[in-house]
Amino acid sequence: LLCALSKAANDQPEALRFAFSLDQLQQVLPTPQTLDSFLATGFGAFQDGANLDPNLAETANPSELLDDISRNFSFHDAAAVKRQFNIEYSAIMSLDLHSQQRVDARALCLTSHCSLDRLHMLRHQLHHWPGAMSVALFFPPGSVGLKAEVHAMLRKWITEKKRNNIRISFVTQLQNTIPGANDACESLLYPINLLRQVALDASVSDLVLLADIDMFAANIGLLFDQNNPDRISYEQFYKECYKRCYQERSVIVLPTFEFSARPAQQAQDGYAAISKIHTKAELIRRLQSHDVRLFASRIYPKGHAKTNLNVFLQIPEKRLLKFYNTGYEEGFEPFVIAPRHLLPPYDIRFRGYGKNKIVYHYRLHAAGFKYCVSPALFLLHLPHEPSLASRAFMSSELSAMQAARIEVLYPLAKREIAAEPVPYFVDEDKAQEAALLSSSSSSS
Repeated sequence: LLCALSKAANDQPEALRFAFSLDQLQQVLPTPQTLDSFLATGFGAFQDGANLDPNLAETANPSELLDDISRNFSFHDAAAVKRQFNIEYSAIMSLDLHSQQRVDARALCLTSHCSLDRLHMLRHQLHHWPGAMSVALFFPPGSVGLKAEVHAMLRKWITEKKRNNIRISFVTQLQNTIPGANDACESLLYPINLLRQVALDASVSDLVLLADIDMFAANIGLLFDQNNPDRISYEQFYKECYKRCYQERSVIVLPTFEFSARPAQQAQDGYAAISKIHTKAELIRRLQSHDVRLFASRIYPKGHAKTNLNVFLQIPEKRLLKFYNTGYEEGFEPFVIAPRHLLPPYDIRFRGYGKNKIVYHYRLHAAGFKYCVSPALFLLHLPHEPSLASRAFMSSELSAMQAARIEVLYPLAKREIAAEPVPYFVDEDKAQEAALLSSSSSSS
């Protein structure tokens, strides 16, 4: 297995070669048990896959798994889950670089999460995303020894880009801290919603873009292009988003797309492919030629169907501030710009594959949030191979256990949400500020 990892490292970018260093693996993974844990967590960027493959449960008896989990799994509350981790929130910006400077609260902050084998994506986001960033970086058991080197590498990248608006929080999973009958399943799962919450808590901006690290705002550069006479400015876009989020209590859906065929095996070619689609006109051309399509439309069309692609395509580039309303249906899981001060917390019991983002949007809808779509900004998914741990996990009987676990947890979470009082709270200061921004924008 170590030989296979070493071979894989030779084919990966700098960050992955670092993570897969054979000598380091032998140092931090002294036993087969630790090795299994490290593979199943550190290299398992278990991204949100809302539709669990029904074939997963064929490796075991689903009804028996459901009965077993219902009887024995306690689905620990948020406090108990957090005790399984050491959370080191980033100090002021840039890992203490330029600490005298502070992020403008009126910056749109990309809020995301990352595992060690996705560090190259974080590096490219630092290059691509011009605004503030708050990222939670996950260190699984056995990887604590890598922290110093990761920290040094991140400082180097941030210094190279001369960024002073970055927060990267380290989240370390502690060993053997999960009580319960189904420890093996839960302890091997990437804590995706915990990481999302950590990144959200570390953000200081009023507006946040809630997106995964492999989602790139392909045309974000146009908002800052002074030479484009037809552009809308970042300031105009921000004011419209702020008004929608705080005055109308909405989240703003960013239409999200993927390549119909993987551009190439190497991630670098994926970045090059994304960089060529930097206008809505080019996106439409690629859609018409079937080079790109709505994200996950083949495996889970319900996840982004409410984006209403036909309306998005009909809005001309000169009317990109013409946001349009869309409804909500259960299963909708878009990437959104949202009002940080009004957001409910993530359900951090959701770990690994399965409905972790769906349950959050279910809660947003229950809390009274409306959904509208921005025709000005869109996301493109960076094509990449599944992680080694992902392939290993999904081919094992643990996948059936996770499928059964989600079958119990998701209905439980829905019942809890239904029992919550509807929080019709509004940040009055933010609403008033949104109204002033709206009036000044319309008068200008």
